[in-house]
Amino acid sequence: MIDGVAVEREAMESEASESIVQFLKPASGMDFQERRRPQSGKISIDIHGKQADITVATAGTTTGQRVQFRILQEAIRTDVEQLGMTPAVLKSIRSMLKQPPGLVIVAGRPQSGVTSTMYSLLRDQDAYTKHLVTLETKPALDLENVTQNSYTSPQELSSSLASALRRDPDVVMIDACPDQQVAQQIAQASGEKIILLGMQASESLVALARWIKLCGSQEAAMENLRGIVCQLLIRKLCETCREAYRPDPAVLAKANLSAGADEQFYRPPTGPTVDEKGRPIICEACQNSRYVGRTGVFEWMEINDEVRKLVVGRAPVQQIQSALRRNKMLYMTEQALEKVKQGLTSFQEVARVTQKEKK
Repeated sequence: MIDGVAVEREAMESEASESIVQFLKPASGMDFQERRRPQSGKISIDIHGKQADITVATAGTTTGQRVQFRILQEAIRTDVEQLGMTPAVLKSIRSMLKQPPGLVIVAGRPQSGVTSTMYSLLRDQDAYTKHLVTLETKPALDLENVTQNSYTSPQELSSSLASALRRDPDVVMIDACPDQQVAQQIAQASGEKIILLGMQASESLVALARWIKLCGSQEAAMENLRGIVCQLLIRKLCETCREAYRPDPAVLAKANLSAGADEQFYRPPTGPTVDEKGRPIICEACQNSRYVGRTGVFEWMEINDEVRKLVVGRAPVQQIQSALRRNKMLYMTEQALEKVKQGLTSFQEVARVTQKEKK
C-alpha cells in the first residue's frame, strides 16, 4: 500500500522471505518457533535520524507465513494544524471545543484518518489543566497526560464509559457508539462535558442520520450536538514531476471553480517521461507513482440553532441543506476541489476518492 493505494511488487524468493519473517519475530517480541498461530508485536527503527514505531503481525497460511507491517508515525498524526483542514474549518472547530459542553462527531470511511483527527483534537486541549480521557478498543498511540482506557467488546463500552464519567473528566474521546444505551449515555454526558465521538460515515448528513437512529429521537440527538466533521484522505501530487496546465473553462465551471487567465493547475504527467535515448526516467521523489503523501479533506457541519430546530422539527433534507449552506458549509467534493486549485492534488484524484461507496 502506497498512500492508500495497492501496488503490485515483484515476488520475493520464499527462502529469503522466510528468513526475514523469522528474524523479525523475536525482534518484535514474538515466538519464532510458532509458525501457525497469529501473533503481533512492535519494533522501533531509525529512519534518517527519526524513530519510527512499527506494528508487526504474522499468521500461518497454507502457502507459508504472512506478515503485515504498519508504520504508526505514518498512519497516526496528532497535530491538528497538519491534518489538512482549511483555516476556516479549523477556526470553527477550535472555537466550538473552547466552549464546553457539547458533542462533536468525527466521521469517515474506514482507514480515512478518523483516529488521527480525534487524537489531534484531544491534544489540542490543554492536558495540564484539563482531565482528558479516551475509551478505545485498542489505543493506537500512547498520548502524554491523557488517561487512555481500552475495552474488549462493544458490550463492555457502556460500563467502561460509566466508570470513566465517575472520575469527572473534562474531555472524553470515544472511538465508537455501538448501541442505543451508549448513545444515551453520550447524549446525557455531553450536556456537562466535551465529548468526541468516532463514527463510520461517508458524509456528515449520513453521520447525522446514524446518530439520530442510535439515540432513538431527534430531540435527544440534537440537544447537545455541536457539530460533525467528516473526512477522507487524498493523495498529494509529486511536486517534482507534476505537470502544469490550464484547464478547460467548461471543466472549471462544472466543478464550480474559477481561475484567472494565467492561473495554472497541476496533474500527473500525461505521457511517459524518457531521456534522449528513449529510456524511461524514474522520478526519484515518487518512483513514478506521481503522488507523495496524503492530506485530509474535511467537511464541517456546524449545528446552529436554525439547523437544530429544523432537524428536531423533522424538516425535509433539502431544507436542512439550505440552512447549512447559509451557514457557509462546503461539501466534501467542494473541499477536495479547493485542494486542486491550490495545486496539492489533481481532478483525477478527487474523482477517485469522492466516488460513492458501492452498496
